[in-house]
Amino acid sequence: MIPLLLITQKLPLILLKLCQWQWICNGVAISLLLFNLPSDAATFTSRSRRLIELRDFSPLPQGVAVIADGKAITIADQGIVQSMIVNNANFVVDSSLALAHANSDIHILGISQDFLSDIQFFSTLVGRFSVTAGESLKFNLNGSLSLLNSIDDPLLGGVSISEKTSIVLQDLTNRTRINVLEVFGGLNTNSIQTLKQDFFSFNLGQDVRLDSYLNRSSFQETTESLQTFFVGSFEREFQEDTELALVIVNQSCNYASNENDVCVKVPEPGNNLAILIFGLFGLNYLIYFHKFR
Repeated sequence: MIPLLLITQKLPLILLKLCQWQWICNGVAISLLLFNLPSDAATFTSRSRRLIELRDFSPLPQGVAVIADGKAITIADQGIVQSMIVNNANFVVDSSLALAHANSDIHILGISQDFLSDIQFFSTLVGRFSVTAGESLKFNLNGSLSLLNSIDDPLLGGVSISEKTSIVLQDLTNRTRINVLEVFGGLNTNSIQTLKQDFFSFNLGQDVRLDSYLNRSSFQETTESLQTFFVGSFEREFQEDTELALVIVNQSCNYASNENDVCVKVPEPGNNLAILIFGLFGLNYLIYFHKFR
């Protein structure tokens, strides 16, 4: 028989392997890990999931591009902290259809006394359109957002999430901007009153018709959640020949630490995005650019 002391000493390594393969440690395994940690170790989880999809474009884009970037830091001096990161972005075009799709699933969980996890990603999808005078740009859209924070004792640390999706049309002919959609949500679960702001906003442009919308939330001291789902369509007629750039920006931030802080909003792509938009004028094929550091 293997001595109980030996088993408990080996638990962090055993659970680390379990999480690497299964990504999610079950409650029993997390409870067992308490044998090896001091009483002031925090048990926490934080997960954000986001989906945005645009399809059924008329007319089809003449050129598309995707850019993505991000960083991920996970440290635990005592205990275990694991993260799962999925971040995809694609703008696919063929002779008869186009699909812009971006999704992310970022999950942090652990049990530790001294820990830090800081994960930030953004993706930008751009499509160039030429609309003839008297014609319309049309497309359907759908998306969802799900946020969850939980920590057993906010006095031992905090977890924070923010997710933002912005869709705009840049009228390159008239140098104006047409707002399509903005979804922005954040949960900050900690013990500091000035850092506990939770927020959610859902803004639609005047050319968007919303066919279905669902939003629900739960805000408690140690567990908070937010979910939203939507389906709709965009249509706008143009009175002159117009060049347009459709820009979809997705920003994610997931943060957990024994030293309380809140999620830092991922910055807009700035100059890189401007170069990308104006570089599309000469494109008649798919460009995909991926950058990670």
